[in-house]
Amino acid sequence: MKNIALIVLTTAISVMSFAQKTDVDWNNSGMKKFFQRDYAGAIVDYNKSIELNPNVVHYYLNRGNTKVRLNDFTGALTDYQFALDINPNDVNTHFNVGTAKLNQGMYEEAIIDFDRVISLNPKDKEAYYFRGLAKEQLDQSKKAFKDYVEAVSVDSKYKEAHYKLGVVCNESKDYEEAVTHFNVALKRNPNNMEVLFNLGTAKLGMGNFSGARKAFTHIIELDGENSEAFYQRGISNFDHGKDESACMDWEKARELGHPKADPTIEKYCTQ
Repeated sequence: MKNIALIVLTTAISVMSFAQKTDVDWNNSGMKKFFQRDYAGAIVDYNKSIELNPNVVHYYLNRGNTKVRLNDFTGALTDYQFALDINPNDVNTHFNVGTAKLNQGMYEEAIIDFDRVISLNPKDKEAYYFRGLAKEQLDQSKKAFKDYVEAVSVDSKYKEAHYKLGVVCNESKDYEEAVTHFNVALKRNPNNMEVLFNLGTAKLGMGNFSGARKAFTHIIELDGENSEAFYQRGISNFDHGKDESACMDWEKARELGHPKADPTIEKYCTQ
């Protein structure tokens, strides 16, 4: 009988503990599950926090952010709208609405949301950056460039915006300016191969063949199967008068399946 009584008592305590959980407790539990990448479990907990207190902006924001991780952008936008119904001037919600719409290809609508963020907080570097991304998708390159400039004016070390500025400068053949931006982008992550590659092409464009070769060599050290890095290093070697080294790089590029290696070798390495 004592064992049965103990089981009943334990069950009663458990039920009481469950019933006493507050909306804050459920929200905290949801956040814990979110960071553990248990997104479905997090949503269950956020649902409970909202049932107990449906007037808290960040509960909807948290649930919406979790739905984004599950690629449920429609559900996320619904939650963000609930949050905005409570506080129409919540900067974080407007920003998240913009990024969700950007992910869905709703570029013009996303720009409107980022406009709103910037009107509420003119120093929000990410709003300028993501608005620039949306404008790029609409072929508004000059307007996007201005947004990236605004982003780095807020934070001179904002590497993502510097990278974008470098790409634009590279495309317009302003190689020196491109190199400046790529170098800033590399300060936090000197092994970013995408930035290194663009740095190499910019240095090739400005005739800095040893600098280009250094950038492509760095990529090869990180990824010895990168055919494009071997091919481009071959070009930098050839332009620097290192014909034998160039041909060796192009041979390696051909071995790795680079489509331009064969005709290049035929033209420059078989005489």
